[in-house]
Amino acid sequence: MRIKHVIKQMAIVMLLISLCLSGCSKKDDSSDNKTSTTDVNDSVIENNNSEEISGEAKNDAENAVENSPQTETQDEGDEVTEEIVPREEWEVAKLSGSKEAFEDYFNPDMKDYSRSCENSGEVQTITYYSEVMGAERSAQVYTPYGYDAANTYPVIYLIHGIGCDSSQWVSMSVANIFDHMIDKGELNPFIAVFPSVIPVGGLDPVSVSDTNIQAFIDFVKEFKEDLHPYIIENFSASELREDTAVCGLSMGGMEALRLGFTYLDTFNYIGSFSAAPTLETELLTTESSDYIPKLVLICSGDKDGTVGDNPYNYHSVLSDNGVEHIWYVHPGQGHSGGVWKLGLFNFLKRLSGGFIGE
Repeated sequence: MRIKHVIKQMAIVMLLISLCLSGCSKKDDSSDNKTSTTDVNDSVIENNNSEEISGEAKNDAENAVENSPQTETQDEGDEVTEEIVPREEWEVAKLSGSKEAFEDYFNPDMKDYSRSCENSGEVQTITYYSEVMGAERSAQVYTPYGYDAANTYPVIYLIHGIGCDSSQWVSMSVANIFDHMIDKGELNPFIAVFPSVIPVGGLDPVSVSDTNIQAFIDFVKEFKEDLHPYIIENFSASELREDTAVCGLSMGGMEALRLGFTYLDTFNYIGSFSAAPTLETELLTTESSDYIPKLVLICSGDKDGTVGDNPYNYHSVLSDNGVEHIWYVHPGQGHSGGVWKLGLFNFLKRLSGGFIGE
């Protein structure tokens, strides 16, 4: 058992090392066309070379994953073993991760959502004092077109990847997606919050340093005691669970699961895209909780050499624990903005509660 534990830890270390090769996003204007299932260059954020762990390190990581007791793999050619569910059952779907499921349910034409919208919301930078961290902290907040403090709005928190900050999601032009979904009446106007999950002294240049990782650990308490109360007090954000969502990419995808399942009484919707390792998987349960999330969505690219099987492993733990959720694989994509933006869009399309007026 000791050997297996060491092997598992090696796998996590190798995956974390590969995360440090992934750069933060730059302005992404490549998604005016329908998301391709074969063009791996669409909306790729990091250097293409960062998607592979090279040489001996890669072999060690692969061997570690293969021998890890909690690791499973799904080959691209696996047969579909589950019937595709009706569209009205999306929110409780347990899909096979097949290409057929992706095309049927998760690959819409996003062309109209990628351009600037005439009725555009506003993104502003805010600062708040964190008692937990003992310092001023920053975040960015999207407010919808026509925002009126007299109204109350649903709120979604979007968590960035390690080595990045609140600008990662914003620079991917996700506000355009928000604007169009609101303008088309697909979602009610809502507030989006982009925290900066970084050390008090600033980002360590070594992306996966202990300092940068610790910031994600500390953020769980910082969110509950500092950021969330600040948003409620300073914006017209709903305090209702059915109006509150969290999602994230890469290390932020892991953090979204951590936040969501730690605070099931706060979040009714949890989205995780290309999630990184380090999550305490015993959190992924609703046993002994009075709160069951309405939506849990996990996705990843099937060519992701950065986080490997980690998203699939989280999906497997949720399945073993009987937690209803959606799982899909984005064919032909790696650790890329194309996966993250489409993951966000699919997550938003499945929100309910105050997001659609229930």
